[in-house]
Amino acid sequence: MVWLGLFLTCVWLYSLEYHSPSGHPSLFYVLQTPLAAAEYFLALLGSPFAKAAPQAALLGVVPLVMWGSFALLSWQQRASRFRIQAAPWLSLGLFPLLFALLVTVGRAGFGLDQATSSRYTTPAMLLVVAVIQLWRLWLMEFPHTQRQYRLWTRVATLLAALLIYSWVLGSGEALTDGRRVALERATGKACLEVLPLLVSNSNTDRCLQTLYPAPGVVRQRMETLQQLGWRSFLTAMAWSPHPTQTYGYIDQPATTSQPMLIRPPHPLTLAGWAILPNSDQQPVVFFTQNAQKVFFAVARGGMDSPDVAKALGSARYGRSRWEAEILTGTLPLAPTVINAWVYDSNQQKFVKLKGEPQIKVVEES
Repeated sequence: MVWLGLFLTCVWLYSLEYHSPSGHPSLFYVLQTPLAAAEYFLALLGSPFAKAAPQAALLGVVPLVMWGSFALLSWQQRASRFRIQAAPWLSLGLFPLLFALLVTVGRAGFGLDQATSSRYTTPAMLLVVAVIQLWRLWLMEFPHTQRQYRLWTRVATLLAALLIYSWVLGSGEALTDGRRVALERATGKACLEVLPLLVSNSNTDRCLQTLYPAPGVVRQRMETLQQLGWRSFLTAMAWSPHPTQTYGYIDQPATTSQPMLIRPPHPLTLAGWAILPNSDQQPVVFFTQNAQKVFFAVARGGMDSPDVAKALGSARYGRSRWEAEILTGTLPLAPTVINAWVYDSNQQKFVKLKGEPQIKVVEES
């Protein structure tokens, strides 16, 4: 009761002078659409087992029902030792349930897919831990009743096997998503480091959106951090247009004497590979136009490149390919030379990749 009282006190203090952020759903969404809110609640509880929200909602029913069954059993067995031993685990399971309830009230309006966000997985896992421990206690304390509840035991075992199977599948997907997110965050970090050199357009916005959905907000907040002295940008940039080592190539389009013609609305696709010699780090590729020293686009890297790894004789270069899709609206109508650069943080300089494709945007007649 003391903890519950402290919780209610925290909620009351938080609600004082509370103003809902713009763009956030109404706190009454759960009352307006209770079925959608219930599905969101279950999907959050099932998020450790599946990434797809509908599947997570179905799986979320299992630990919820199991925890509720043990809570009921604990109430019926008030005079037994099971109730005393189960109390900590019932309390542990209550935390993710209350957490899911609070998140549902505040976030269900963002849509069902938001319930499976990775940041909710750790709290939801506590319910699974609690249920496992409650099962252990029940099997230890009531072995003589297992024949009486044989059907329930079989059903619960089948459901547990389903959860384990989903968990294994979800873990594989989580590893893949983890690698993707790590690459996106590394790209976003590189964009923050060179933010003063990034032209504000739809091409560079995609890089900042790997960190936050609204790139304008990222730029604004980074300026604020710089003004407060909490963040400093690179100011003295070194450029190496003719490196002695090979850092990579622009393979597509090819470097020719005549510019390649592009007609809107077809985008310009750039592709190639990039490495940092003698390093496992995957560099981020930036693009400039002509002799300008500002970046108008950023590549998406980390793609499979077994050919590059074989040619260079090292498996560390097995994911060095990159690709960029550039909107023609961000390109000038005059013939343009595209240059690609990687940032070598060890030497604190931008190094040019080989290849200088020429392109020309042709207006529709």
